Amino acid sequence: MELRVNGYLWAFSIPIDGSLAPQVRPWLAVSPRSPMTDSRLIFLLLASGAIASGCDQKVKNAELQADAHADLAREAFQQGDVRLALDEAQQAIIFDDANARAHHLATAALLGLCAGDEGPGSPDCRLDLAEMHARRAMALDATDRNARNTLGSVLLLEGNKAAEAMEVLKPLTHDPAYASAHLAWANYGWAQLQLGDANGAVDSLRRSVREPRFCVGWYRLSLAFDAAGRMTDAEDAVSRAVTEKSPECQSLQDAWKFRGELRTRLGKVPDARADFAVCEKLAPSTTAGRACQKLRLALDAPGVKAS
Repeated sequence: MELRVNGYLWAFSIPIDGSLAPQVRPWLAVSPRSPMTDSRLIFLLLASGAIASGCDQKVKNAELQADAHADLAREAFQQGDVRLALDEAQQAIIFDDANARAHHLATAALLGLCAGDEGPGSPDCRLDLAEMHARRAMALDATDRNARNTLGSVLLLEGNKAAEAMEVLKPLTHDPAYASAHLAWANYGWAQLQLGDANGAVDSLRRSVREPRFCVGWYRLSLAFDAAGRMTDAEDAVSRAVTEKSPECQSLQDAWKFRGELRTRLGKVPDARADFAVCEKLAPSTTAGRACQKLRLALDAPGVKAS
């Protein structure tokens, strides 16, 4: 699954295996706790025999209750209610701090809170806590490739840990058993770009788009091409990102903004204006949406040539 964090966009990818989120969903507005949650939890606990006595049974009870809360967190996460998902994941961890799935879900939910209009600048966006849970999930299950990729993703979002992220991600890029290797390559290439290695980033991100429908990879590849001074290649790559036939790809707001900026520099003013209009319409109140409005209005100013 790809979790798209819009802010500075980050059209950010986080792999969540089928046990956590079997389908890609756009993020929805948070909704209040379902009145069925508590009764369903009690049913789960009773059905699993969680009401019992004895020291060993108490440990078992705690593990079962943790699993029940993790299941509820997963369900909330699938429905786009990241606050409820975080609450349930935290409850799972209270019952059993060794529940790796709960820590992974807590990480994903915390990243979801970075996906609002304010992006990572939101007071709800706690990347430090996301890193803590991601490290804990990986420590509990070192074989969980998705947990490793998630940790690498969080380190990249923190902005000053790209070198460490590369160390975390590198094993995944050489692991033939990792089914989501394109995500690892996308994050690895993003780390290289953050460290100023544009040509290395191009090579890695090209590997990520061996999965041709992976629009986040195409978007990041366009940034790498631009950093390498290859503006035409950058325009081609970002166009692949926003023209992929899926709602998730066509709503990559920062990709539309970036293509508009590229086309402005290339002298394609009418095309750039159209890109900024799409970007603005997607979400006017986000950082990218407000920037696109300003850029579009600047192109409408007297004296701006259309080509």
